[in-house]
Amino acid sequence: MPRQLLLLAATLGWLAVGTQFVLSIRSGIANGHGALHGIVQYFGYFTLLTNILCAAVSTAFLRNGSGSLSRVLRRPGVVSAAATSIIVVGVVYHLLLAQQWNPQGIDLVVDTLLHTVNPILFVIVWTRLVPRGAARLSDTAIAAGYMLSYSAYTLVRGELLGEYPYPFIDVTALGYPLALRNAALLGVAFVALSALMVGLNRIVGAPRRSEP
Repeated sequence: MPRQLLLLAATLGWLAVGTQFVLSIRSGIANGHGALHGIVQYFGYFTLLTNILCAAVSTAFLRNGSGSLSRVLRRPGVVSAAATSIIVVGVVYHLLLAQQWNPQGIDLVVDTLLHTVNPILFVIVWTRLVPRGAARLSDTAIAAGYMLSYSAYTLVRGELLGEYPYPFIDVTALGYPLALRNAALLGVAFVALSALMVGLNRIVGAPRRSEP
């Protein structure tokens, strides 16, 4: 695939998450909670963790290294899981969260990169990286595992800190039954989208080397 596209995806990905890291620290200090609080909040967001994953995948293909982490990141199942996750980031944000705040200036730029530009760009990258028919239904387990791990992390983190990154899984406001129901519904949608991506890969996946 065009190296320029990978370079663009990696550059915008790391630029967005790096800038947001600085903004989170500044926000923590400005709110009187300190830099550490800003860092802890930063690593609580599925959006940021997923953008980091997508940037790491793009970088792994750019470097084409032989290390174990690089090889894992280049597996079709991992690339597809990252694409599924970044689609969820964009869709959930624009459907449920975008109306809850009005970013300005650099916040608006970073917000647009994280929730709109990077998701669209990485999906294009996915269509060029994963060979046609290489995605398997068994790969949905990777995407599901990522989502389940994040959900468990969020609930444990919330119990320890009393803070939840998203209102639809805020146990403090909703209680466990409703928060768990919302997480389960999101998980089902996540797996369904992952399965859909397997089907799409057979249509829009990158040509295999034997294909013209």
